Amino acid sequence: MVRAASLLLILWLTGCAGGDQLRIKDARNAFLERDFVKAEASLYTAEVLKRSESRLQHFLMLSSIAFSSGQYEKAIYFLNKSREVSNSVRSDQGAFSWYDRAYGGNPIEYSYLHQYLVLAYTLLADEGKTAAWETPEIKDEKGRIQVQAEQHPARTFSQKEIADLRIKARAELLAWDSHLENLKRSYGHADYYQEDTWARILASYLHGRSPQASEKKTARILLEQSIKILEKEQARVKSLSQSSESIRNLTSDLEKQIGKEAEEGTLVLVQGGVISPYKAQNTYIGLSTLFQGIEDPFLRAQLEDIGFRILLHYAPEFGLVAFTGAMAGAISSDAEDGPRHLTEAADRGLGFLISTPSLPTPPKDLLLTLELKSSDGQVQEFPLALVAPVHELLHTELKARRDKEFAGKALKIGLQYLAILIPAIKAYQSADGEGAGLKKLAILAGYFIAKRAIDAANAPDLRSWNLLPQVFASTHVPSLKGLFELKVKAESSQGRTERNFGTRTIPTGTSGLLFLDLGKLP
Repeated sequence: MVRAASLLLILWLTGCAGGDQLRIKDARNAFLERDFVKAEASLYTAEVLKRSESRLQHFLMLSSIAFSSGQYEKAIYFLNKSREVSNSVRSDQGAFSWYDRAYGGNPIEYSYLHQYLVLAYTLLADEGKTAAWETPEIKDEKGRIQVQAEQHPARTFSQKEIADLRIKARAELLAWDSHLENLKRSYGHADYYQEDTWARILASYLHGRSPQASEKKTARILLEQSIKILEKEQARVKSLSQSSESIRNLTSDLEKQIGKEAEEGTLVLVQGGVISPYKAQNTYIGLSTLFQGIEDPFLRAQLEDIGFRILLHYAPEFGLVAFTGAMAGAISSDAEDGPRHLTEAADRGLGFLISTPSLPTPPKDLLLTLELKSSDGQVQEFPLALVAPVHELLHTELKARRDKEFAGKALKIGLQYLAILIPAIKAYQSADGEGAGLKKLAILAGYFIAKRAIDAANAPDLRSWNLLPQVFASTHVPSLKGLFELKVKAESSQGRTERNFGTRTIPTGTSGLLFLDLGKLP
């Protein structure tokens, strides 16, 4: 009976991954391979949208797929859907929690939702037309329609529609600024994401395109603000520090163009890669705490072996559960971060668990270059400034929140553990007489079940905007006449890659915005 109970305990611990995550993984892989049709199809399933609390994640991904495939009107549709869902679960103070069951996005994801809306409205206005697009009807697990079927024909915009699109882009700039100001009010004394150099640069560029003197003045003020934010943030975000000179050169080029009426050039924006999936960073408190000061691995292993023998001799039921917990902890642990000692494995199964979301550290030596090759073979290169290292921003944000919020979280979880541990100890000590062994095992099993419930209730939210780019990079290209072959080269300590975007016409005699999606980064 005891062996059977131990086996069931192990099987219950290991669990299995849901089909929802497999669909997300399929969409992510297809997106990186630029197979946008397959990526979108992976998300248009009842299985994916059966959980309402994850709907935002899928709307954000669908918006990324539409945007990267050049379907800007469709991207706007899903971006607005994303905002509706996010606003429905956010608090009145605009605060965000890493532990909410209802996924509302984090501050950086919500910030770049604004950016994509600004870009989509601007690019639509610049193109003056839209291709045909459609979406299927999406229902939840109860058959309720979450997204109506949409069918929109290709059309050319009127001058009034183009003007309205530019007004909407400006409105999104204001909404983006309001979001950042709201973060300052919510987290005034915390070292969190509250300002964004790229938000000011993009706003300056769009204001600077206006012929009105007041707009040009605003554009100059925004550029000055972008440099102040850069000076403040570069100590915290290393990629901004390494790109400081190229960002300053970009703002200088834009400032020079503000007063010109013609030959203004083109702002080129390149997005590359996607952020890594969030992982849980776990801290365990339990048996291993007694042995963690022993540096000699052989001595520690001997003492742990003696300790478990004593447990099995004097408290066989507890020793059996502890050993079973160690086996379960070892089986269910990440292979890259598995336990090195028996007590560490036991703590993963039975010990106090404080878990927070994290991201791996991104490479900080990424260099991006735009290459233009004219029809006569002349080559010009323009360094691309990493104006928004989004992956590193998220990595830094998660670390800052862990440093500031860990103690409070640990205390809260610790009190919850004590509330179930003390009664379990008292009941264990008082168990006596015939069948005491089974009683003690039942008491420990009850504690374990309650512990697992506490762990589940305090598990961090690892959902994210899976297709959010790793970086945004930008440069300003002066107006050049003729056709040019465009190429973007990326290089870091991880390797080198490049992508040819074919032959393009660089806008002449007017300002323009050129968006390029690089895809995979080295």
